Amino acid sequence: MGDLSWLARAEESYHEAGARITEQKDTAQYFPDVFREIDRLKAFWAEENATQFVNRPRITLEQWLVLVNLGEPWRNEVSWKGGVHQRVYFLNRWGAKLTGDLWGPPDLFERPALHPAVVITDGSIQASARMYWWAAQTLAENGYVVLTYDVQGQGESETYGHRPDGTVWCGGADQPADTPPFLRELSDCPGFPFQQSANFGGGHIDAHNWLLSTPEAPHAFFQDGTGTEPFDPWHAFVDPARVGAAGHSLGAAAVSFVQGHPELLRQPIRATVAWDALSTCDDFGSAYEGTCDPAYVTRPTAPALNLTNDFFLPRRLSELPDPGAALAGFELWRSAGFDAMSFAIASGTHLEYTLGPILPATRHGAEVAAYYTLAFFDRYLRGDLAATDRLLARELSIVHRDPRGTPQGEPTTLAIQELASYLSYSAVSVDGACYRDWRYRRDRC
Repeated sequence: MGDLSWLARAEESYHEAGARITEQKDTAQYFPDVFREIDRLKAFWAEENATQFVNRPRITLEQWLVLVNLGEPWRNEVSWKGGVHQRVYFLNRWGAKLTGDLWGPPDLFERPALHPAVVITDGSIQASARMYWWAAQTLAENGYVVLTYDVQGQGESETYGHRPDGTVWCGGADQPADTPPFLRELSDCPGFPFQQSANFGGGHIDAHNWLLSTPEAPHAFFQDGTGTEPFDPWHAFVDPARVGAAGHSLGAAAVSFVQGHPELLRQPIRATVAWDALSTCDDFGSAYEGTCDPAYVTRPTAPALNLTNDFFLPRRLSELPDPGAALAGFELWRSAGFDAMSFAIASGTHLEYTLGPILPATRHGAEVAAYYTLAFFDRYLRGDLAATDRLLARELSIVHRDPRGTPQGEPTTLAIQELASYLSYSAVSVDGACYRDWRYRRDRC
């Protein structure tokens, strides 16, 4: 890369980073589908507000700007036919009512068995859980129980917390002295505003613990009269010894830190997937009020997958970035003795993982993310050794779906050198195979 030949490739990547929007615009009937889904959601939320959220306002962007936050119309809770689904509601630690969705394989109720489970935490700046239903449904179709939910103040969850007497929780709250930095509140109204790390770290802990609640050990924050479930109605199908975590953006930072605190969880997290990105103190110190103590917060405890990309949003580059900048989390996990993988999606953006209309991303990014997310959980939650071959494959077979969900022809075989970024290193340390530059399979570690 000593010459300027990379500039032409960077310009090509800049244009490829908007391929998803181009495909949406070029797909007949996609936007009519979108507007029908907007009308359906508005009617659904009006009914939900009148039954589940009386005196519990949801002042979120999704309620007002539905277009960006609705996810994919063909992946909604009505159109998806790949498994079983149930809407749920539970309280977080501050008494805010969170909206969640359970997803499971088609035969979940027909064959009593314990399934590996995954909790997914959404990203910040008003991302919604619907944007990540691609991952939940992919996992459910392959034998997982999955909980998606919106953190307090985002998507379809409540904006304010409530004390046990029902009053809005403002005016401060005592926090235990040993509260981790990523759970400390920034205001006198716990959980408000939404854009604080405590909503995501605390949200994932509360959601994880609710998923593992049972009639014998109910949810710690249940209160009568709130219309919430005192325990997970699918608890009999969840294997508490095989629970993973996934998150995007600030949700990825949250799961990176929460996995290191099994003392806050009913059961430890056994595998973590971070969609941009697996985080260290250096990455998110400012987001965590500058108090990210490496000895306490960043503590790898299980294998982790980092998925990242070339851009935050598409932009023209004036200089070649440091190709190893995205490997800090990978190196931290590897040095702690855990398997890890970091894959940088070529031409990808921060929004590869938030599916929905008019959000810039590549054509294949979501499918690549789904492929590695499933393979990683198969390897480290299921213990499927054959999944190692999928993680280390030098070619991926992908069936691309258009924005309406229609499969586009036969599977397409794409080489890692086409899918992995040339601007950022991808790396693997999986079952003894270790390379810092996985695109070219070199720089052994």
